[in-house]
Amino acid sequence: MWQYSARKKALDIALKIPLLSARPMLLAHIPDLVERNVTVRNVYELYEEMINAWLERETFWVNKQALREFSERLAVDIYLNREQRGMEGVPNEELPVLAQRWDIQLQDWQISGRSLLNRDAQGNYKFAHRSIMEYLFVSRLIHGDNNCYHINLTDQMKRLLIERLGVYFPEIGYVHDLIMEVEISVQELDENSNTTFLVLAGDQFFRRLTDDQGLRRLIDDGGFRRLIADQRFRRLIADQRFRRPVVDKDFKGLAVGQVFRIPMIDQDFKILLENQYFRRLINDPVYRRLTDDQDFKRLIADQDFRRLIDDGGIGLFIEIFGIVQLHHLYNMNKSSQLQMEPSAADLSHFILRIKPGSVQRIV
Repeated sequence: MWQYSARKKALDIALKIPLLSARPMLLAHIPDLVERNVTVRNVYELYEEMINAWLERETFWVNKQALREFSERLAVDIYLNREQRGMEGVPNEELPVLAQRWDIQLQDWQISGRSLLNRDAQGNYKFAHRSIMEYLFVSRLIHGDNNCYHINLTDQMKRLLIERLGVYFPEIGYVHDLIMEVEISVQELDENSNTTFLVLAGDQFFRRLTDDQGLRRLIDDGGFRRLIADQRFRRLIADQRFRRPVVDKDFKGLAVGQVFRIPMIDQDFKILLENQYFRRLINDPVYRRLTDDQDFKRLIADQDFRRLIDDGGIGLFIEIFGIVQLHHLYNMNKSSQLQMEPSAADLSHFILRIKPGSVQRIV
């Protein structure tokens, strides 16, 4: 009966953590978790339990707090200097030098013989598995090591970071796909580094309108974004004489025909009617409905809204990542402890800012 219960708990752990089957090292640790009746929710916590179990086993030979700090610092040092050294490892002779530099009281044999490091044929030391180095780096990063800031993270580091932050800030899970698609580095969040990205998205009218599926589709359309930058279009959309016939069924039919367009008096309208996208737009029921919406008209005339869609990177963001990710990122950026914004004009790189002390160490 106990064996059945243990197998069931082991299976529950394996099924709860995505991609665990691809990590034999972690799978091998599950029986230990079951035996100690430990519950884990994600891969980050599984690594933490594995590291803590290893530290406990080494307690007889070495101070576990010192060994933990050395391991974390070494993971950071190896990752930061991997190009300079030409490897993700460290020469044997550097280990005691690093311990002395960091003022960590460990003997040479404790560092090389009681740690998570393996020695290769050339005498260099590396972590037993690259993912251990990545986990220790993220652990150090989350708890405010400045050496980890402004450093592009690996995909595994990003996954671990999302999992750990998600315990405190579930909203980061909604931008998981965005984080995995771009380059990410982390900085400290303080009163001088609050993001300016998505400022207008806080406008209550903007939020109401972007909750409208129809407008979200229009904003996602490059042709619409070009039109709202056109002064002729903005003047006409503010003119009741123009808006009234837009919803007229007979006008719809006429507006796409050559016969009606020739005698039009308004030069701006005539020019706009040459635009195929404009002719399609005025046949769009969503657009016709929105032309009578006061908030929509106000936003179309709002320079900040146009800047947001055009120059502020929002249009490009929507084009690349979609309006749903825009909403999720806006919601996350309302936090005073966790924010993210692009640092590259092409949106290939983002900065994730974390307020120091917002995430506690797992005990």
